[in-house]
Order: sequence, then C-alpha cells, then structure tokens
Amino acid sequence: MKKLRAATAEELKNRARGFLRQFAENGTTTIEAKSGYGLDVTSELRILSIHKELDAEQPLEIVSTFLGAHVVPEEFRGKSGGTRQYLELLTEELIPEVAENGLAESCDVFCERGAFSVADSRRVLAAGKARGLVARVHAEQLSHSGATLMGMEMNAASCDHLEYLQAADIRVLGKSRTVATLLPGCDFHLG
Repeated sequence: MKKLRAATAEELKNRARGFLRQFAENGTTTIEAKSGYGLDVTSELRILSIHKELDAEQPLEIVSTFLGAHVVPEEFRGKSGGTRQYLELLTEELIPEVAENGLAESCDVFCERGAFSVADSRRVLAAGKARGLVARVHAEQLSHSGATLMGMEMNAASCDHLEYLQAADIRVLGKSRTVATLLPGCDFHLG
C-alpha cells in the first residue's frame, strides 16, 4: 500500500506495461485488473484511471474491478468507528465516483475476519450494484466466513479463492449463476 501510494503514475504504467507484454507473449487476450492496494481516494482512482489508459493504448483488453474494500487501511484501523467511517467513504464517495466515471465494471470485497464482515461486504456490494457495478467476492480464502452464500444472494458474478469452501456451499454454488474462481497460485505465493 505504501509503495503504491508513493509511486508515480508513470512508474505504475511502466511496470504494468512489462506485465502486459508478458501476458500478450503467452497468448492472453483479456485480463481482470483490480485496485485495492492504495486504499485511499487518490490512489484508488489513480490506479483505475491507469487501467483505462493502458486498455486504450495496447491490444489486451483490461477489465477493471474496484477493490477498495480489500482491507481497512491503517489510517482507519484501530480508531473508534474507523471501519464504519471507511465503509462510508467507500459507499458514499468512492463507489459513486468510480461508477460515474466508468472506471470499473465490477466491485469486489474481501469478506474475511480481519477484513470485512458479511454484513459490511453486503453493504459494499449493494452500493456498487446500485451504481451498475457487477458484484464479485473474495470468499472463504483464509477461513469459512459465509461469504460465498452472501455472494450468491447478491448475484455476484464470481466468488474468488474458495480455499475453505464447505460441501454445502459447493452444492448451492453449483446450482447458481455465480462462477467459482479458484486461485491456487495465491496459496503458493502466500505460503
């Protein structure tokens, strides 16, 4: 987060261009790119704007997802009402601006202990959906939180990670229109 906030737009673009070249060399035609590593208004809007600029300047399609609800940023954590204040920032300022300016197609939330509760996640996704953003959920990555069931209730396009998915969730998910996105590389990366 600190590195992203400190980086210039050009530094971020140059780094992304290198990854985009590698993707193209390996036959990728479309990628999903998420925000969620700046976690303040300026950084989140900047990274989504960079996605839009890079999408226009090279052949790979970049589909942007707003993940401002990745975690509660340091400046809100530990202070009385901090999570509530950050949720208000997301739902009343960032999500409307992202949607109004066409900076993302989707809104994602990390529903997990230490990030956002099921109720908080539902609030974020509802705000996104009200503005025309497609719901996505980081679900059951580090523990079983109930995020998958909430995601399906919210008609999420996908529930991602799912390392702690339970058999009952699998049965319900299999009958839904929500895509189960497995990301085993994350487990290897995070150890």
